[in-house]
Parts: sequence; C-alpha cells; structure tokens
Amino acid sequence: MKNILTILILLYTFNGFSQNFTMEYMKKFDKSQQSDLPDIVKESLKNETLQNVEKYKTIFKKKGVNIDRTSNFSMITENSNKGIVIYDNQYFSFEKKENTIKLNTTYLKNYNDLNKDNPRSIIFNLLKNKKHKELIEFAKSELPFFENGRVSKTEFEILIYDKKSSKKLELIYIHEFITELYDK
Repeated sequence: MKNILTILILLYTFNGFSQNFTMEYMKKFDKSQQSDLPDIVKESLKNETLQNVEKYKTIFKKKGVNIDRTSNFSMITENSNKGIVIYDNQYFSFEKKENTIKLNTTYLKNYNDLNKDNPRSIIFNLLKNKKHKELIEFAKSELPFFENGRVSKTEFEILIYDKKSSKKLELIYIHEFITELYDK
C-alpha cells in the first residue's frame, strides 16, 4: 500500500513540475525579465506576451481543449487574424475579428490536396506531415526576396509545440514566397 501511495505522490509531483505550453511560451518569449530595459518597456512586453498566451488559450478553449494539457500541436496564423490548428489528428480553423475569436471551416478549401500555388496549403501539408525542418529551411530561403526589394503581402506565423522535443516551442515566420521556392 505504501508503494502505491509513494508512486502516486511521485507521479503527481512530476506532473506538477512538467512544463506546459503557457510556461514554455512565457519562458521563451517574455523578454520583460531583461534587467537593462526600463520598467515601462518591461510591463509592455509582459502584457503583450500574456495577450498572446490568452489568444492561444481561447482558440483551444473554443474547441473544448485545455492548451496546457496538450503534448503537441501546430498552428498557422496568417496576418495575425486567421489560421488553422493541427492537433490530435484533427484540424480546425479560426478567425479573429476585433476582440472575438470564432472557429470556422474556411481557412483551407480542401485539407487533403496539396495546392502548390497556395502558401496556406503548402505550409499546412508540411506541418501535417511533421516536416518542421523543411519549414525552417524555406523561411531561411526567403531572405533573398527581401534583399532584392520584394515586399511581402502575407505573413504566416507558425507555432510548433512539442512537449517531448528538445526544442519544445518553435516560432517560424514564412511569407507567400514559399510558392516560388516549393519544389525547387
């Protein structure tokens, strides 16, 4: 009986210390802890980071999921206001208008087909197939477009969270130029 109780206490303790999405996001993106910043800047950075965490929590909550209990997911956000989440072998879209987030099914017309002319489709398919390194390479490959004066119309923020990975949280920015880079 003591052994079972000891095991339960240890499991509870380890679970309490295990990282979750909110803790990882705050650790990685909360720059307010930098001592060389003025207090007003620290406060602003802290608030921005907290707002982002709340946005992600709200998106998952609308689907009935506690983001801090997930072990992995990927999210594409386009121009900060709409996107898609890949979670537990399912996909769902969202859109943010003013201060309201709504789930919808309009982000991709067809999740099964790859459309090489559609940056959403390329990014989604790479994420769905867990080709994260390829996404990072595409992001790096976009630099010459900017150096040559090209202006991006669409920015995709890609958030990848995997509790079991050595790099638990990654944030990648890609632009519509991926359609010109894909299959080269």
